[in-house]
Amino acid sequence: MKRSLLLLLALTSLLTGLYAQNRTKLSGEEQAIKDVIENESKYFWARDYKNWKKTWVQEDYILRTVATRDGVHQVVGWKDWNAEVRQLFEESPEPQEYNVRKYDYTFHLFGNCAWVTFWQDTGTLSRELRIMEKHKGKWQIAMLEAIYNSGEAPSGD
Repeated sequence: MKRSLLLLLALTSLLTGLYAQNRTKLSGEEQAIKDVIENESKYFWARDYKNWKKTWVQEDYILRTVATRDGVHQVVGWKDWNAEVRQLFEESPEPQEYNVRKYDYTFHLFGNCAWVTFWQDTGTLSRELRIMEKHKGKWQIAMLEAIYNSGEAPSGD
């Protein structure tokens, strides 16, 4: 009896582990999207403009919004976002250390678009959103939203 119980317990643990692995494994499209999101950050911190710009949709409708305790900064359109990043890279051309951890991704794919959320930790925690579009078979960022300190309760001024 004891032996059967141990065998049942081992089998249950094995099956649970296999189920959890399958649940957490990303589809090919999800992995491709995640790679673009990760690479956009890596290229940005490395000041690799040529590769960084390939990760973005280059249209007037793109949007980048960052909210912090100090306020909200929003850039609309590729022309303005591109100019802002080029200026930053010119003023600060040295590659920066990349200490970024992204985790708890959720993916919602619909055709050639995707809605992706995740947590990002750079020493300050942010909840992040990307709206992705697939152009010529490659995923690109159409919208970036980052809300810093989003895990904290309001200060209640």
